[in-house]
Amino acid sequence: MVEPKLRTLYARLLSLLLLLSCGSVLGTAVWLNADATGMGTHQQLGLPACGFYSATQLPCATCGMTTSFTHAAHGNLIQSFITQPAGMLLCLSLAIMVILSGYTLIMGISLQPMLQMFCQPRSFLFLGLLIGLAWVYKISMVYWGY
Repeated sequence: MVEPKLRTLYARLLSLLLLLSCGSVLGTAVWLNADATGMGTHQQLGLPACGFYSATQLPCATCGMTTSFTHAAHGNLIQSFITQPAGMLLCLSLAIMVILSGYTLIMGISLQPMLQMFCQPRSFLFLGLLIGLAWVYKISMVYWGY
């Protein structure tokens, strides 16, 4: 059996890791300025333009995610959803994780049971479906000229 102090230390380290990981993504989104076209914000980080979009003139499944995160991190949830619905939902999920991991870091409560619950095949299926539907939405927005 694991000693209670060691278990609490492990729980706090996991919480700290999640807090730093999710917080750094949100912090980067706050630091960026959303691109007015709805895509291309990631280029402020020195990343290249989307190769899929360059080749096909259609957005890839993650086109607009960084812009959507930036809008959401700046509090503009409506524009974030319009830009990339999956991006807004993922950004809100990260914000919730920052709050939860901060709380569990202070309290010494383990996040492991919750993480095990979400790390199931159906969760990844749902995430894939969400991103797929958002991709269809993004392509339709380009197709209809929005």
